[in-house]
Amino acid sequence: ADLGERTTEILEHHKDREMQILKILQDRPQHAYDVTQKLFSRRMQNNEAQRMAMAETLSHLEYLRITGKLEQKHTKDGLILYSVV
Repeated sequence: ADLGERTTEILEHHKDREMQILKILQDRPQHAYDVTQKLFSRRMQNNEAQRMAMAETLSHLEYLRITGKLEQKHTKDGLILYSVV
């Protein structure tokens, strides 16, 4: 694939992933670990894969928060929960 095609594929993947995250969070606020488990549970076979999955999830969550689609709440227990705006 050429650069233009690959760029389009990546952008489509990110859009799809963001839609998955919004669907996961539509019923109740959740923390990043829960969202990561739902997105990547089968592929997190080792610590490195878990770290990469968490980093990708956090990136998407923060992008969605910054663009106004999610909000972040801090609980008394120190958790950070994300919910759909």
